[in-house]
Amino acid sequence: MNDTRKITIVSLGALLLGFVGLYIYIELFEFTQFTTELDNNSNDFLSTEKRISIFGGSSSIVLNTTHIEENISSEGFNQFHIYNFGWVADTPTKRILKLDKLINVEPELVLYGIGFQHMGYLSLLNPPKCLNDTAAFEDTFSITETESSREDNTLTFLPNEIKALPSVKDIGPFFENFFPFNSEKFSDFENPKHVTVNILKTFFEENNNFNKNTRIIPNFIDPKLFDIVSLIQFSEINSLEEMNKPVPYITRACPEDLNREMESLNYIASKLKENNIEFVIYVPPYTQGFLDTIGEQEINKFLSLLEEFSLENNIKFYSLHDKYVELEIFNNWSHVAIHPNSIIFSDDISEIILNHLGATKLRKVETTNNDLSFMDLSYADLRYVDLSYKNLTGTNLHHSNLFGANLNGTILNNSNLSYAYLKELNLSNKDLSGTNLVGANLAGANLNSVILSGKDLSTSDLSKVNLSLKDLTGTILTGAKLDFANLDGVDLTGKDLTGTSLVGVNLSGKDLTGTILVGADLNTANLDGVDLSGKDLSGTSMRWVNLSGKDFTGTNLASTSLAGATLLGVDLSGKDLTNAELHFANLVGANLSGVDLSGHDLTRTILINNDLSKTNLSETILTRAQLDFANLEGVDLSGKDLSGTSLKGVDLSGKDFTGSYLHLADFSFANLTGANLSDIESPNANFTSADLSYANLSNSYLINSDFSNANLQNTILTDADLLGAVLSCYNNPICK
Repeated sequence: MNDTRKITIVSLGALLLGFVGLYIYIELFEFTQFTTELDNNSNDFLSTEKRISIFGGSSSIVLNTTHIEENISSEGFNQFHIYNFGWVADTPTKRILKLDKLINVEPELVLYGIGFQHMGYLSLLNPPKCLNDTAAFEDTFSITETESSREDNTLTFLPNEIKALPSVKDIGPFFENFFPFNSEKFSDFENPKHVTVNILKTFFEENNNFNKNTRIIPNFIDPKLFDIVSLIQFSEINSLEEMNKPVPYITRACPEDLNREMESLNYIASKLKENNIEFVIYVPPYTQGFLDTIGEQEINKFLSLLEEFSLENNIKFYSLHDKYVELEIFNNWSHVAIHPNSIIFSDDISEIILNHLGATKLRKVETTNNDLSFMDLSYADLRYVDLSYKNLTGTNLHHSNLFGANLNGTILNNSNLSYAYLKELNLSNKDLSGTNLVGANLAGANLNSVILSGKDLSTSDLSKVNLSLKDLTGTILTGAKLDFANLDGVDLTGKDLTGTSLVGVNLSGKDLTGTILVGADLNTANLDGVDLSGKDLSGTSMRWVNLSGKDFTGTNLASTSLAGATLLGVDLSGKDLTNAELHFANLVGANLSGVDLSGHDLTRTILINNDLSKTNLSETILTRAQLDFANLEGVDLSGKDLSGTSLKGVDLSGKDFTGSYLHLADFSFANLTGANLSDIESPNANFTSADLSYANLSNSYLINSDFSNANLQNTILTDADLLGAVLSCYNNPICK
């Protein structure tokens, strides 16, 4: 045995011993102490509480949940309690593995802090190598169908075999393949020296109580959902000068890693929606020094991706990424310190929650008298108040919060309930004649036998309300929110639904003759059998709606959002699609002749076998679009970003790709005879079975590209970079 091997074995042994020792300390010392505390307090749980869950990484763990609860309680929402399920080195892919347990907590609202590092971004001295990862770590970076139990395969993602390179952080998951323990405790070990110092500080120093979480944990919540880490490592504030110093690394994400995490995030959104849990995402704050390692272009790309995700899933999105760059509140480049001076972060999260809950400044009022008629109870905190059999005739309840109030026998006619919070209240058989309900939050309320004809319900929230067979004659619904409401048997003919939200509503077979839908939100609605011909749908959103076979004769689709919609075989020839959204849409078989799509974003749009020869695609974004077997005769592809775009079997002979970016582009079975591919960036592209005869690939960057069974007869490859390329091609000396 040579000296090198001996040194290697000794080093690995020392590493393993240190690893085991560290695990024993974390798992047996810290965690056991915490779970005992949980067990002792679990009996104090009040079953009436409503819960808000926070997901995220260590940047969210530092939030002061006690302070956030105080903030929202001061606004009259003390029925809500905050549970911080932040995990060190969290990613959506990891989050899925415990998602069912997190859903069982039954939160009303989930806030997810999605930062760069949670979506596959790594901070390295050099750009990450995105392919040819080490086989030993192969299973660490993917989720199996069994683990995720996912059923939704709506989107087409990059192949599972493309994964990121392992890092130091992956040592835990690597050993987890051989020993039964929880590796998440080791997932954020960026600097072994800092980890050791922090453990010693935690053991010997007095505990920092500023951010101590005093929440009593209900006994039905699995304590292992909480990542119990010592927060003392984040307790010190570093100077702004120190935080703005140039950082000696760059932060980048491999497309396949970012893609995987977006897939997982979409899965999380779908599961929360399936369980009627509201979802909000935010980007946590960073220092300017850290943001500089990413760069403005990459930051904008990341924010656009999350904004697009939020729009497609109809959820709120906030970004705090650069909000505090001029404030001295950071512990390190990517973590706000746990310190009284940094409480602004928790304050802003409080504001996000309050905005979502529709909070206003509430006041305490006296309600002991049975006759409260014509009193001013505006902005009153009436949550869980017993108002049974009280007379509220003509009472001003504008912007009041009546959540959980007992309204049995209460008289409400002619009262002002505009913008009042009436969510999930039992209003069945109530006489609401003369009552003002403009802007009222009636989501989930019981309105059985309540007469709504002639009512002004503009801007009111009627989400998930059963309105079946309701007579809405004369009822004003402009700007109202009717998401997932039951409208079976409701006559909507002639209704003005301008700006009305009908997300997820079953409108199949509805007669919408004369119905105004300008600016309406019909995302995910069922429009089967609905005639949309001649409709003005300008500004209307129909994301992820099945519109296959629809007759759009005379229909105005300008500024219409059709993102993710299915438009199989639809005739859109000559249509004015100015400012219309078509990304993620399925347009297979659609007639796009004479359509001007210049400047449109067709990211991930499916255009398989479409004839685009008479479609204007100048300045059109085609990233990751599926153009397999499409007719692109006369289409200029020079200067386009075709990364991840699929062009299988397309006739691209003679095409000029000057200035195009072709990373991960799929040219399999394509005809590229005589095409100009010189001086292009085309790493990891797929040229399997493509005809590249007489094509010019000189000076091109083609590392890790696949030329299996490709015809390279007389192909010019002068100074082309073919490092790692698969060259099992033919008709060329380079072929193997």
